[in-house]
Parts: sequence; C-alpha cells; structure tokens
Amino acid sequence: MKKQNKWVSILGAILCLWATQAAALGLGELKLQSTLNEPFKAEVALTNLGSISAEEILVSFASVEEFTQRKLEHFFFYSDFKFTVDLNRRVVIITSPRPITEPYLEFILEARWPTGRLQREYTVLLDMPTRLAE
Repeated sequence: MKKQNKWVSILGAILCLWATQAAALGLGELKLQSTLNEPFKAEVALTNLGSISAEEILVSFASVEEFTQRKLEHFFFYSDFKFTVDLNRRVVIITSPRPITEPYLEFILEARWPTGRLQREYTVLLDMPTRLAE
C-alpha cells in the first residue's frame, strides 16, 4: 500500500507540473518597428501558447498602480495604444495612433488568459529617424 501511495504522489506531481507548464504563456522579445516622432509600432513574441486561442489572450499595459509600485512613469498617451494578438505569427502587435515624442519608454505589459496572468517589464529606446541624402 505504501508503494502505491508513492507512485500516486509521483504521478500527481508530474501531472501538476505538466499542467502548469502547458498553460505558462510567455511574453518574449520586443522588436521595435518605429522611430521617434512616428506612431509607435512594435511586436512582442508570444511563447508557450499551447492550445490557447487568440480570443482567450488579453494583452494590455499593467495598471497605473503597477507602474507606480515599480517607480515607472505612466505616460498619458499609453491609453491610446492598441494591442492585437496574431497567433499565426505568434506575436502581439502594439501600435499607437499618434507619433511618440518621448525617446525613452519603460512599461509593463500584462497578458491574461483563462488559466493565468503574466507581467513583463520592457525598456524601449526610440531612435531618431534616419534621413537619406538628397
């Protein structure tokens, strides 16, 4: 009986670990696709998607309180940003309707899905646009 309990415990631990790993969505690298004084555009890689659908993933900036706790500035224009999940490319596309004039941004992205929630902090340096010689 003691041997059977040992195997049941081991199997239970493996199943719990597997279930946790199966639902552990991740936010990966941010690839910036815009420059200073342009509308913001970037993509963040989605990892460990498992069987999660695009409709089940909600990505946004974390709350103002989270920014305050981490001593990060929550710019007023963050409320205009749009987040689009593209599962075919496994990315979140982040865009803004207006040009961004702040060269240095620090923000917290939050991903939510039915079985979890994740936050990750990003730092972005917006370069000046390069001009071609006329």
